[in-house]
Amino acid sequence: MKWSGNEPWIAHYILNTNSQIHNAGRGAGKSLQTEDLRRALSGPGDERKLARLEELIVAQMAIKKARAVGGMDKPTQLAEYQHA
Repeated sequence: MKWSGNEPWIAHYILNTNSQIHNAGRGAGKSLQTEDLRRALSGPGDERKLARLEELIVAQMAIKKARAVGGMDKPTQLAEYQHA
């Protein structure tokens, strides 16, 4: 695979962001929490990323509520509905 020029920068960014999130976490072996992502994206220049994270969280909550109202609390129930 030939690198075009952007890929090393992107790989560095992803590794750096992953390191920040891990450091913001509660320690090794713990699962990643939403607050860890918020802390990692609270730095200068990350306002757009933090805003997008908040949008995705709101969308996820809306989907969860819609599934509960529709009686599809579990993903398996949704899969059964889609194949019916």
